[in-house]
Amino acid sequence: MTHPDPEVIRDVSSNFVAVKLKTADHADLARTFGVRWLPATVVADATGKAQHLTVGFLPPAHYRAELCFGRAMEAFARKEYEKAKSLFSEMVERHPKTERTAEAQYWAGVIALRQTRDFNRCKEAWKRIPDDFPGTTWAAKVEWALQG
Repeated sequence: MTHPDPEVIRDVSSNFVAVKLKTADHADLARTFGVRWLPATVVADATGKAQHLTVGFLPPAHYRAELCFGRAMEAFARKEYEKAKSLFSEMVERHPKTERTAEAQYWAGVIALRQTRDFNRCKEAWKRIPDDFPGTTWAAKVEWALQG
């Protein structure tokens, strides 16, 4: 891992198998993962399917939020809803001011719906998005559901 921040290095070392590739030497793989610009971080599952892609440089706190989000989406894809919910909650607690955290709160609502089949539980998770993340796409996505 070549990132200069020790917390990022710890997160990557603890939770991922890091692979650094030159896109010029691995153009097919870059295409497969949808990498169109560098730097890029792909969180892939055990089958090699990309679950999250981050493009561009980010400050350490934002990058760590992206890594956590990638882990959560990978768990969500495996229908490990409790693990995904825990990781989304971790994002809200540890990275409350990142744009990705609004999306994490959105997906927490989707998990609540999947687990309970009760849309009101989904709306409970979504209620804080417009207040905590006003003007975001995620606030716009939930406002219709919260009006009724």
